[in-house]
Amino acid sequence: MIIRKSLALASCTIGMLLASCNSHPQQEISVEKFGAIPNDGINDFEALRAATDYCRQNPGSTLFFPPGKYDIDNEKARKIEFEAISGAYGENVQGTLFKPDGPYVTALDLKNCNQTTVKAHGATLFLHGWYEVITIQGAKDVNIEGISILYNRPPSTVGRIVK
Repeated sequence: MIIRKSLALASCTIGMLLASCNSHPQQEISVEKFGAIPNDGINDFEALRAATDYCRQNPGSTLFFPPGKYDIDNEKARKIEFEAISGAYGENVQGTLFKPDGPYVTALDLKNCNQTTVKAHGATLFLHGWYEVITIQGAKDVNIEGISILYNRPPSTVGRIVK
């Protein structure tokens, strides 16, 4: 399952996505263990990659986000944003970007995670660039609680009619 974000939606809150039926004992681990520290203004992209890699290798894990803002910054995601805004993808930006194997970057990659819970009440992913915010593809029994998503530069179009 792939969750895609509409370009028109600037921010959202994700509650429970899928019911969790864990057959493995839960082991709670904080994203801080991987270097993702809230509110420090430092890029947490690679730290979150390491945290989700851990969950992939350890079914039954609970990934805990302490409350606060997590900066997500990736050069390719910034490039995609710039190209989309500058017209490189034509008039159908969503049709070009948001399709299977599109040229997007995933912020929180839960692909192939099993019996995984994300607890993130009070946590916000603050995105620099354009992303597929969360991927849950090839996964089983994934539960996401309370994560908020905010774009530094919300995808939108503003213009003025001159004629």
